[in-house]
Amino acid sequence: MPENMHDEITGTYRQSWPSSFDDYSLLLFSKLLDATEEDLSCIYDIPPQLASRITHMRNSFRTCSDFAGSIKAKNYTYTRVSRAMTHLLLDITDESIVNFKNAGYTEYATILGFREEALPLLSAIKKKNGIKLLPKPLRDESLSPVFRRMLAQDIQASQLYQAVLSQKYSLPFRDEYTRQLITIE
Repeated sequence: MPENMHDEITGTYRQSWPSSFDDYSLLLFSKLLDATEEDLSCIYDIPPQLASRITHMRNSFRTCSDFAGSIKAKNYTYTRVSRAMTHLLLDITDESIVNFKNAGYTEYATILGFREEALPLLSAIKKKNGIKLLPKPLRDESLSPVFRRMLAQDIQASQLYQAVLSQKYSLPFRDEYTRQLITIE
């Protein structure tokens, strides 16, 4: 890691990042309160047996990590339960995953930042792969409906992350629709 980045990262640690699984507890619990077994069974990585286990145990919810620990079993590891809870939080369904796979996984990439000398490379990537490079995650009507849904889920995930960081560290909310592209000189 470049030394200047090391200083930047260590200077902001515990002032503007990180977030943990438990930071999403209230958001997840609110989803669990409204969900039926049928709703949960539509979420990616939640089979009917796990959906039943979740709904029967949701009243014991305290934190995400505590709940995942209480739901885990011989056939449902802590990691699998945590991943399933994340899919629930982000509304990632079995149907959306199948649609994304059938459509070729992606037709866009979001550019977070770049060096100015990389502009020719970005142009070459765009021409060669035919992938849309989005400098900001704005709604792009030229994307197919499947990938507009994927983009909406990407934005939702980022907005939730920014909302948690904003609350946890008393920071201004950084809206995905207005954030600036990072250019490194």
